[in-house]
Amino acid sequence: MLAPASDRPTAGSRCLQGRPARPGATKDGAEALHETVDPYPTELAHAVDTLPGRNRQKAPQNRVVIAFLLYDGLTGLDLHGPWEAISVAARMSGDDVTRHLVAATRDHVTTDAGMRLQPTATLADVPAPDVLIVPGTGTPHVPMSDRRITDWVRTADRTSTYTVSVCTGALVLGMAGLLRGRRAATHWAFRDYLRWAGASAMEDRWVQDGKLLTSAGISAGIDLALVLVDKLWGRDVVARTQAVMQYEPQPPFDFGSGDKLPPELLHRMQQGQAHEQQLIRTALTSAHAD
Repeated sequence: MLAPASDRPTAGSRCLQGRPARPGATKDGAEALHETVDPYPTELAHAVDTLPGRNRQKAPQNRVVIAFLLYDGLTGLDLHGPWEAISVAARMSGDDVTRHLVAATRDHVTTDAGMRLQPTATLADVPAPDVLIVPGTGTPHVPMSDRRITDWVRTADRTSTYTVSVCTGALVLGMAGLLRGRRAATHWAFRDYLRWAGASAMEDRWVQDGKLLTSAGISAGIDLALVLVDKLWGRDVVARTQAVMQYEPQPPFDFGSGDKLPPELLHRMQQGQAHEQQLIRTALTSAHAD
């Protein structure tokens, strides 16, 4: 199991104990997205490489397998924000980091905004990742009702070092039975359904309960990804990652949650979500019946 960065041995030792090579875990599952073009200018890469404390050890220290769950209708930023932060950090970590985009099949997956994504592995190919990350969606009843997904999440969590969800991905964790008696966060519009899943619903931007890491809605996934980077590789790597991403949010408007909306606008949004919320209740009720 991967130890937290603060507990990890110095260079040259290993902290993934007894983790065999995983089927389909070829180096690197993200080649199609990141191997063809280096997204960072040479000048920036050199600047990062020469920062104080830069780890120049070339030999990989630990093998880390990270699985990002894909399914039709997922919210793109729930996936892309954490993917980018972890990808930047992995380049600096000194570890052998394999990132997989996992789905029930290798067919293309389409996000809620119409972007097509190509899975790099199936759920069966990556049964025991070190880290699993479940993005959310505006229609969470869809992944919640897919037994292939909930069974995989439940099984992968048994051996994971960290189990992570962004936005309504927390409801998928809840459907898999992972939130009972735990503290968790999700999108403000769906927070009440965490209680249906047996969790204590928190209003925080992100929440850690043991190895379970959950975030509030969509953009909060970037915050949570930086927390995960800190836990995996330490403050030096997370500092450089945040600087490379130039992540210092200063939103031009202050409407980032339901309690900041004008009442009439909030009411219209709630009316638009009524059907989906009924489908969520049906899914959770069915899970309790099972």
